[in-house]
Order: sequence, then structure tokens, then C-alpha cells
Amino acid sequence: MDVTHTPLLAPFSKVHLTVDTSSGFIWATPLKGETARHVIQHTLRCFAVMGKPQSIKTDNGPAYISSQFSSFCDLWNVKLIHGLPFNSTGQAIVERAHLTFKTLLSKQLGGRNAPSAEIPSIVHTVLFTLNRLLYPHNREYTPAEIHFRKAEPLALVSYRQLPDPTWHGPAPLISWGRGYAAVDLDGRPTWLPARCVRPWRASASEVKAATSHTSPSLADVAFLQP
Repeated sequence: MDVTHTPLLAPFSKVHLTVDTSSGFIWATPLKGETARHVIQHTLRCFAVMGKPQSIKTDNGPAYISSQFSSFCDLWNVKLIHGLPFNSTGQAIVERAHLTFKTLLSKQLGGRNAPSAEIPSIVHTVLFTLNRLLYPHNREYTPAEIHFRKAEPLALVSYRQLPDPTWHGPAPLISWGRGYAAVDLDGRPTWLPARCVRPWRASASEVKAATSHTSPSLADVAFLQP
């Protein structure tokens, strides 16, 4: 999260911008100031559009290190992280997003200043283009598709922890590498030799138990509907 200035959107020339570092999804709010109150206003709009994050990283600007913004993040249970002072590389991702946003904004306006009444629609058009029409870094999906897609369920496997030869499971498979695999045991990744992990197959008794219900629940009916 950071703020950049552009005279093309005057008097709302302070553009507060947030980029999701995983998906590349960008949201921007043009405002008249860059105080803690303005930062909170932008952050709430980000929550409404992008969802509430686990953490927010900012530079050491006065608004970001203020007690008002810190209390706001505590209230929303969001971890606030500040970059290292005088270290420009720490904000490299959002700085590139600033440049991309302002370049596309200039093209959208043709070099002219935006009429005040049209600023919201112009900014939203730029954001729509960045998030839903472009494929940055030659990705297969747009930032919006990556940001809002549902996580695919993890494959289930059986596992054993030597010297115990007994196979247990099922457990979600987190990762599979050369000679090793990571499975989720009690919410924590556990690395095991690959020979101690295999695809999980339900036993005959488990299949019988799963199919022995005479009438499905409402949740089952909803799940089975095409």
C-alpha cells in the first residue's frame, strides 16, 4: 500500500493504491489528502472489493505509522508491516503498480486533466483494464481471475511414519517433490519420504458407511445438483 500523486486527477490528485502481491490485483482511490483518515478510507474500500487481508505492508510515511491507522488495523485484526527506512526496494511491487496505473491513466485521458465529475468512472475504467483485461508476466489468467478464484481441494493420501509400518489417512497432500512429500497433519505440514505416501483409497467398510444413508441431507442434495 502506498500513495502517489498525479495532476491529471486534480483536485483528487493523491491516489492511494494497494496491490495484492499474490495475484497482482490493484485497487486505487483518488482522494484530496494523505492523512491517516484518508488511508483508512482507502483501506475500507479495499476490504470491500478485495476482501480483508492477513497483513498490509506500507512504507514509513506519517499516516502509515500513526497510532490512528495502527489502531484501525488492530480493530480489523490485520497485521501491519512497515518497510525498512530508506530501502526503496521494499516497496518495489507497489511502485511498479504506480507507474502502470499512471501510464494507463494518461492513455485513457489522452494527456488532458480529468473533469472532476468523471474521475470515479475514469479510475474504475483503468482498474477494470488492469485487473480484468491484461495478462501480466505472460500469465494464463488475469489478476482478477487469480484473486477471486476458489482454491482447489487438496488431494487425499495415505501415509505412514516410520518406524511405525501402519498406514494412516486420509490426509491432504500439500506438496510432492523428488523423494519427499508434505502432508497436512493437524494443520501443520509434515515431510515424509515419498515411499511412505500413496493415493488414498477408501476401504470397503468406509464406502459402505458413506453410502448407507437412506435419505440425503439438504446439504448433500445441494452438493449433488448439477
